Amino acid sequence: MDDDLKKKLEERKKQIEEQLAKQAAAEKPIAHPVEPQSEVPAEAPPAEKPKAPRKRKAAKPEAVEPTPAVTPAQAAAPAEKPKPAVPKPRPKPKPEVQKPPAPIYPFAQGIAEARKLAKKRKFSQSWDLIISLKGMDMKKPENRLNLDFALPEGRGKLLKVGMFADTLAASAQEKGVELVIRKEEIPELAKDAKKLKKAVDSVDWIFGEVTLMADIGKRMGAILGPRGKVPKPIPPKVDIAGFVRRARTSVPIVVKESPVIHVPIGTEEMTDDAVLKNLQGVYAFVKEKLPKGVNSIRSVHLKLTMGSPVKLEVK
Repeated sequence: MDDDLKKKLEERKKQIEEQLAKQAAAEKPIAHPVEPQSEVPAEAPPAEKPKAPRKRKAAKPEAVEPTPAVTPAQAAAPAEKPKPAVPKPRPKPKPEVQKPPAPIYPFAQGIAEARKLAKKRKFSQSWDLIISLKGMDMKKPENRLNLDFALPEGRGKLLKVGMFADTLAASAQEKGVELVIRKEEIPELAKDAKKLKKAVDSVDWIFGEVTLMADIGKRMGAILGPRGKVPKPIPPKVDIAGFVRRARTSVPIVVKESPVIHVPIGTEEMTDDAVLKNLQGVYAFVKEKLPKGVNSIRSVHLKLTMGSPVKLEVK
C-alpha cells in the first residue's frame, strides 16, 4: 500500500513539474544565441607614488638679550621711583602786531602825499575822491542823492555832451554838442540796442528836450537807466550854451544802494592848487546835502587811479 502511494505521488509530482515547465516556456521570449566574447582584463591604473611630507622650517629662536648682572651694591640700593613725565612747553603765541593807525592829512598835504604814492603810468590818471557815509538808511528815498556839481577848476579834460533835440537841434550843433539825436531818429534808434549803447557811451552828459522825455523813457529807458545816461530835461526855446558849458565841468554825485560817494575831481596833470579847489568845493557841497551834515561822514580818502589812498581829515 505504501509503495503504490509513493508511485502516485511521484507521478503527480512529475505532472506538476511538466506543467510548470510548459508554462515557463510559453512565457519566456526566444533568446538568440550570442557568440561568446573573450574577456580582456582591464589594465589597472598605475599606483600613485606616496607624496613625501613637506618639511617645515624650524622657527628661528628669538634673540634674548642677556640680563645684565646685578652687583651686590645695586641689589642693596633702594629701587628708583619712576620720574613723572614732563609735559612739553607750549609755544608762546606770537603777539599780534597792531598796525599803527593810518595818518590823517589836511586836504592840501593829503594831495601832495597821494601824488607821491602814485607811480607814473602811460595814461593820464584821475583824482578820485571817496566819501564814506554813516547813519544813513539807503532804503529811505530821502537819504539818496542824484546830483551834479560843476568843478571850479574843471575836470582837467574835455567832457563830451549829447542831446535829444527837436526845435533845439540846430542850436545844439552850433554850440558844439558832440552827439545830436533828432526827434525823427528816436524810433529807429530805439530798435537797435547795440547802436544806441554805442552812441550814449561816446558822451559824458546827455540832455533832452522836455517835449521828448516821455517818448525817450518809453522807448529807451531800459537801456539808458542802467548806464546812468538818462537825459537831463531842457525846456524849449532856451539858450543851451549855459547847459553845455556847465556840463563840460560837472561831475555826478550819486548815492543809491551803498553809502559811499565816488567823485572824480581832476587829472594828474592839474596843479595841486587846482585839485585843492575842486576837492574843497565837492566836500562842502556834499556836506550841505547830507541829512546830518558832517555827522553823516565816516571818512574821506583821496587817491590817483593806480595809487594808494590817503586818509583826509573830516571837518
